[in-house]
Amino acid sequence: GVDLGADHGAGPGGVPVNVEAVLGQVRLIRTAAERVLGAAERIADEVDQPEEVPWIDRVEEMPVNRAPDHPDLVKRKWTWWRTREPGQITGVTIHHTMSHSPLALARYMVRPVAEGGKGLPTVQYAYWVSAGDGCPVYKLALEEWAIWHDHTGANPTTISIGLAGSCHLKRPPNEQLETAAEFVRFLMGYHQFEVGQVQGHDQRAKEAANVITVCPGWLDEGIAKPSGRWREAFYEALESGY
Repeated sequence: GVDLGADHGAGPGGVPVNVEAVLGQVRLIRTAAERVLGAAERIADEVDQPEEVPWIDRVEEMPVNRAPDHPDLVKRKWTWWRTREPGQITGVTIHHTMSHSPLALARYMVRPVAEGGKGLPTVQYAYWVSAGDGCPVYKLALEEWAIWHDHTGANPTTISIGLAGSCHLKRPPNEQLETAAEFVRFLMGYHQFEVGQVQGHDQRAKEAANVITVCPGWLDEGIAKPSGRWREAFYEALESGY
C-alpha cells in the first residue's frame, strides 16, 4: 500500500491527495474572495456617500425621548418615527423654526407633554440652517432618509430642513437663504430631484387636508408684511446656482 503520512489523504478512487496543498489552495481562494468583497464594499461606500458633506454633524448632541407621549403618536401607537428607504426620498420640505438654537429646540421637542414639551422622539428636522456663525448647516438626525418631520404622517417622502429664526415674522437674512439654497442644491444632485420637488411645509395646505402644521412666511399670504415674504427669494437663490 501507499504510505499517506500526515500530508496525504485518500481522494476519489483512493488516489493520494496532499492535504496541505489543498488547504493552501483553499486559503488562497479565501484571500482572493476577501479582497474582492473588500473592493466591492469600498465601491459601494463611494457610491452611497459623497466625498465631502456640506454640514456639521451634531447628531450626538441631540437628546432623544424613548417614551414619546405626543397625542398624535399615542393615537397611532408610534413609539418612534416611521422609516423609509433612501430611494423613497422625492424632495425637500423647508420649515421655519422660531429658535436660534437647534439643541434648545430639540430639548423642547423631546420634553414630555405633561412637562410643557411636545413629547416627540427626537427633533423633527433632519438638517438645520443657522442664521449666524457663517450660516453653517447642522445635521440633527442620524440618517436624513430614516425619518420624516411630521408626527401627523405628512411629508413622508421629503427631507425636512429647518431655518433658524422667526421666519413667520420676518424674512431670513440673504446669507441664510443662500446657504439653505446651496445645501438644497447639493441634496438635489445627490438624490436626483428637481426644483419642483422643493417645497415649503404649507405649500399645499389648501389642497391637502392632511397638511395640518402651517409654516407661515413661505406663501405670499402667510405673512402680514410683503417685505417679510421669502418664498420667491429662496427660489431665486436656489435657481441662481445653476
